[in-house]
Amino acid sequence: MIRGVRWLSAAADFAALRFGCNAAEASTFEARLHGRWVPVPEVASRVCDSLQRRLALSEAEIKKLVLAKPQVLGYSYESKIAPSLAALQNRLGLSESELKRVILAMPSVLSYSYEANVEAKLAFLQHELELSDEQLREKVVAFPMLLGYSLERRYRPRLRLCRKAGKPLRWVLDRASLTDDKFDRLVSGGGSS
Repeated sequence: MIRGVRWLSAAADFAALRFGCNAAEASTFEARLHGRWVPVPEVASRVCDSLQRRLALSEAEIKKLVLAKPQVLGYSYESKIAPSLAALQNRLGLSESELKRVILAMPSVLSYSYEANVEAKLAFLQHELELSDEQLREKVVAFPMLLGYSLERRYRPRLRLCRKAGKPLRWVLDRASLTDDKFDRLVSGGGSS
């Protein structure tokens, strides 16, 4: 056993006690951990409390966030979560409410390396699509899932495809949610902008 850590047997209990989860919700919470450890309840509660204060989350909102991404309980708030939140907010010029909206819509962003993943993606998109800071901010706030798509498997290939076919580069973001097959058909078959 790792010091300060209990294995999954405590996960469902934590979800039930902290969030009032029923058995089905607690089971889902535990399953989403994919066999990973969770901190002891006191540590997990501190992470929840810190996130709740930083993002001004209601009890229902912190429950939604943690049930969607329970791995966040295993991260250090001080050394991982807080710096990532600050960097994202500063990079995009997000207000407190915009930061909250982005994180609630895309809780997985808390698990990403800011420098290697988020910043690299934002810099690439801004440069390649010639977006202003404001345009980039607006895109991410309107569709936070943009932060979740892979730079190497989604954005770069689609940008190359649009350039090769002479299609608008903005399709890379505006059509980001399309499957690869649908995007390929749109680009190769024309489609409308």
